[in-house]
Amino acid sequence: MEILVGDEHINCTPVIPYDERVCDMLDAWATEIRGDREAKAYPDVLTFGFFIRKGSISKKKKDFLRSCEGVPEAVSVNEGKQEKHVSERRLGRGLAFHIAPSNVPVNCMYTLVFGLLSGCANIVRVPSKEFPQVDILCRTLSSVLKKHKFAELADRIQVLRYDRDEKNASGVGMTEFFSSICDVRIIWGGDETVADIRKNPLSPRAKEITFADRYSVGIMDLQAVRETTDKELASLARDFYNDTYLMDQNACSCPHLILWTMKGFMEKCIQERVAADGLADIPDSPVEIKEMLEPGMKETQDRFWQAVVREASERYELADIKVSEKYADLCEKASDADSFVKNVKKYADNLLYVCDIDEVGRETSEACRGKYGLFFQMEGMHYDVLKPVLDDPKVQTVAVYGVDTSEVADWVVDNGITGVDRVVPFGKTLDIDVVWDGYDLVSEMSRIVAG
Repeated sequence: MEILVGDEHINCTPVIPYDERVCDMLDAWATEIRGDREAKAYPDVLTFGFFIRKGSISKKKKDFLRSCEGVPEAVSVNEGKQEKHVSERRLGRGLAFHIAPSNVPVNCMYTLVFGLLSGCANIVRVPSKEFPQVDILCRTLSSVLKKHKFAELADRIQVLRYDRDEKNASGVGMTEFFSSICDVRIIWGGDETVADIRKNPLSPRAKEITFADRYSVGIMDLQAVRETTDKELASLARDFYNDTYLMDQNACSCPHLILWTMKGFMEKCIQERVAADGLADIPDSPVEIKEMLEPGMKETQDRFWQAVVREASERYELADIKVSEKYADLCEKASDADSFVKNVKKYADNLLYVCDIDEVGRETSEACRGKYGLFFQMEGMHYDVLKPVLDDPKVQTVAVYGVDTSEVADWVVDNGITGVDRVVPFGKTLDIDVVWDGYDLVSEMSRIVAG
């Protein structure tokens, strides 16, 4: 076992959520990251530094206080004694044991921050694979913790790396040992990882939070994309690239299936046709309406995907192994006689594949999953055509463009959708926060002291 940050012994005494010492330390860490020369080469590291700066954490603290109902925000005096704020009537659950994912390097530090903000002491197992981002963040955190002001927090943090089958001096597996002593276990990984780690029992009072396999989708309003300027389209393509190619589409929040909503586009096309030729030229059969809409629809879709290709051509390294894996995946999905894929369009050799599908079912969210630049698209009048997909509990995020996030979120609640924990604009799917996968993590990792 290699301890990257912290000492061999850890202080598990809980503190209140958003403890001032923790908030100050995170802000100092953010400053250390901004001043680190190597960190500047990694946007995900800089984004993490921005996330933990004072202004960001202060806003999260205010939101947390507002969510604690029943006790006034101001501290009152009762018989000469200060009445504690509700946040001071919560404590971290004790020791949080985090198993970080292997596909998102910086995630190991986000989960550490969530644990610290909740008032817990934290042991974080980072991926066995070494990432420069992890090295940078461990180095900068260690530097901050060595300062006298934050020395008392140093024994509340352990960031470590060990092999899956590694045992401690007593012959007990490291994951088994940490699971037996923790008060909260947080597992980031696929379904198999979660099942494997769950073989290690927790103490009776311990709590578990899991982040297993999830999938995500996107919704784009066709008319909104059609009306974009070249500059706006380039920005959208950049956001789309950051949501997908940046993580090889491996993150649970990366959209794979894109629904193009057609209602606004159809209304605009009819208005334009009436203005040009009058009412007599408006088709009345579904087949004729489709024929009327298809040229403009394909033109708009192609314009978007061409913009994505331009972005990917400048930034994405398509290694040989990615080429072969993506092509094999495409062939498997498209060559079956019963395949749901109706058409495939290739852009820039094999930098981008776009598969057309006509309809969706409950299994579509998993079937329409690509990597390294393999995407799926379909059209529909309204996003409710995606209901069979969104009703899958494995669906996590809906990314939108030209569609109101609140409207989609309200629709999810009103229709009792079992999937979908968040609705965000394109470009924000990877923005992790204290509310993730439907969990309020600070609340989940802390406990209420009633009285």
